[in-house]
Amino acid sequence: MKLREPRKTAPFRGTIRYCSINVHRHDEQGRHDDLWSLLYMTVEMILGTLPWRSMDRTHAENCKANSEEKLISNLPMEFHVFLKHLKKLNYNHKPDYNLLKSLLKQILKKENHSLADPYDWEPDGKHASKFNRL
Repeated sequence: MKLREPRKTAPFRGTIRYCSINVHRHDEQGRHDDLWSLLYMTVEMILGTLPWRSMDRTHAENCKANSEEKLISNLPMEFHVFLKHLKKLNYNHKPDYNLLKSLLKQILKKENHSLADPYDWEPDGKHASKFNRL
């Protein structure tokens, strides 16, 4: 399958909190932009927040552009490799999905988790009792 030619200007699509800098800049979104969103969501799940959470679009873009390394500074080394890979990609590049999947699995293993662990809301999940009330 061939990628379409990127538009000169693309509309803003997404959520300010999770979108890539390319989206802020109205560049065409590619496969790597979804991975930026994945990184931001994962970091937010671990840290509990993102520095630009309450910022408007312009301030959020500036914060993202200037805080990539700081954002993951206290996270496992695999996040640094993940970020380094993302920074090399552009619209036409195919991400190394095997590398990224391997990094995420390594993080799970380091944190004593597995893909078989129940979600928080599932029976035997960490917070299942909270969801039973809903």
